[in-house]
Amino acid sequence: MLFFGIAAFFVSCAQTDNTSDGHLQNQGGRNIVIVTLDGVRWQEVFRGADAALLFKPAYYSEDSTLLSDRYMAPTAKERRKKLMPFFWETIAKKGKLFGNRDLGNKFNVANPYVLSYPGYSEIFTGFPDEDIDSNKYGINPNTNVLEYLNDQAGYKNEVLGFCGWVAFDRILDLERNHMEIYTGKALKDAYEQADPTIMGQVTEQMYSLPFHLFEDSKMLGDIKIYALAKTYLAQEHPKIAYIALSKTDHFAHQRTYDFYLDEIYNSSVILGDLWQFLQEDEFYKDNTTLIITTDHGRGKKSWYSHGGNPRASQTWVAVIGPDTEPLGEIDEHRQFYNEQLAQTIAHFLGLNFTADHPIAQPIGEMMDK
Repeated sequence: MLFFGIAAFFVSCAQTDNTSDGHLQNQGGRNIVIVTLDGVRWQEVFRGADAALLFKPAYYSEDSTLLSDRYMAPTAKERRKKLMPFFWETIAKKGKLFGNRDLGNKFNVANPYVLSYPGYSEIFTGFPDEDIDSNKYGINPNTNVLEYLNDQAGYKNEVLGFCGWVAFDRILDLERNHMEIYTGKALKDAYEQADPTIMGQVTEQMYSLPFHLFEDSKMLGDIKIYALAKTYLAQEHPKIAYIALSKTDHFAHQRTYDFYLDEIYNSSVILGDLWQFLQEDEFYKDNTTLIITTDHGRGKKSWYSHGGNPRASQTWVAVIGPDTEPLGEIDEHRQFYNEQLAQTIAHFLGLNFTADHPIAQPIGEMMDK
């Protein structure tokens, strides 16, 4: 089944009062940080490690006893907390988590291709352009919410991003809008030139993690990308930041379920450190929303793949910040779509995203405090 619908528009009046120029009332100079975890399934987020995959010899490379101690527990709630402690110790208490299909709360991509380029394009442009049908697609002709915000009063030139995958040059059309978003070689150069003080502290902290950390010559690993992002956040204090973490998808495609889980755990630690920083830094404290999501899900039997697989359209979203009521895991029977996130991001900042293409309505349930 393909998903093309747009969920109904539910948003509180306090969030949607329009000014004379069509903008929403500004929410007091809010900031927003967006993090994507590439290709992470909702099953791991809400159920934890899957024993059927973790202990299948074809999908792991370590001792099964070690893996059991690391990730297994009698219940799904215990397993997910071991795998993603920040989600279930912090966001579940102070934010919201959407997409637990076991509770009838559904999130999906609206594009039919369930690939990364179409997925990220949908998240940031607010609609599933059916012409964008592969990861090799050229320059994205559609306006994205980041470039829209980067040109608005109060947020002009305030977007900063870090994306290891060079395709983000095309997805966000950086040649057109010249946003300060580092990808590919520019990301590597920024890493080499960055102030080593914070970089060293973050890298040392992250590399003390007990689980696998991988780097390769083609792109910076997630730990180094985060170290760079945190350094820039601390020094430049942009109002809008985007961090794209991608190693989870890499190891899923490699069919190494244990390494895929390790990277989910590492991502949770990164996010916990990021949230702590945002709460301690005077610029970001108490006025910054953190949104975490994924570009696509994965199949069930073929858990390592996603393109063309309807089950891979299943996604999830987590949000925490001053404008989000701390309701934790959402159990309302509702259908939401990734295409709604672009307008939701704008609304968190008191703005209404407009472009020369359709834009899905925001998700009011995320910003109801």
